[in-house]
Amino acid sequence: MNTVKTKQAIKRLTKDGSYNLIDKTIKKLIVEDGVIAEVIIGQKQAAFIKVKVGKNSSLRIINLIKKASADFEADVYTNGELRILNFTSHKDGFSQNIKVNLLSENASANIYTFDSNERAFAHDYHFQIDHLVPKTKSMIKNYFIAVNSQINGLFSSHIAKDCINSEAFQQTKGIVIGDKSAISAVPELLIDCFDVKASHGLAIGKLSDDILFYAMSRGLTELECLQMIIKGYLSPLIAEITDESFKDFVTSAFSLN
Repeated sequence: MNTVKTKQAIKRLTKDGSYNLIDKTIKKLIVEDGVIAEVIIGQKQAAFIKVKVGKNSSLRIINLIKKASADFEADVYTNGELRILNFTSHKDGFSQNIKVNLLSENASANIYTFDSNERAFAHDYHFQIDHLVPKTKSMIKNYFIAVNSQINGLFSSHIAKDCINSEAFQQTKGIVIGDKSAISAVPELLIDCFDVKASHGLAIGKLSDDILFYAMSRGLTELECLQMIIKGYLSPLIAEITDESFKDFVTSAFSLN
């Protein structure tokens, strides 16, 4: 793992590797052409970060939303790949905005979010991915658990005119626990041309009392049942992390050891 010293707010990644940027002041993150990088971010205060993913490059951002959220605006170029993995355990209300521009052929973007909100504050997300040239791909996946709380999301995938052979997919899964819980997710597919692939899926439901009773009858406490659900929802995102120390950090943050 590389630890980046921060005297400037612009971080330029010029070689392959993993970078720990927790509690660092970042305004711009640039991945040079041909670089494969993974970074872990956790902000003390709300931040807006500009991201550039160069040609034939790959950037994986592990964003821990605990003290404050980070908004992103990203440009992705030829054969570039951007993956943003949001892990949310924020105790207060907040909003996050992410906008991604796919600017060259074979550029791709994936935004994955896990949020287990157990406080009486709303968590709001607004993601927008714009396909501005042909042959681009995107995926938005959300895993939400609301415990006597609220999670809201507006997720927009736009394939512009003449951007043929592009693909845009969305999927949101959510569980509400408690009578005061709610999850509101609005998927938008804005398609301005033919010969593309696009779809969205939405599955939100209340945790069945029968399932909870069955698990507790086998000796589990209600808290242990909730931890099992959290672990199951977290697993797909944990699998996306390549750096083992980052995996351990995220797992520890959610007390799943």
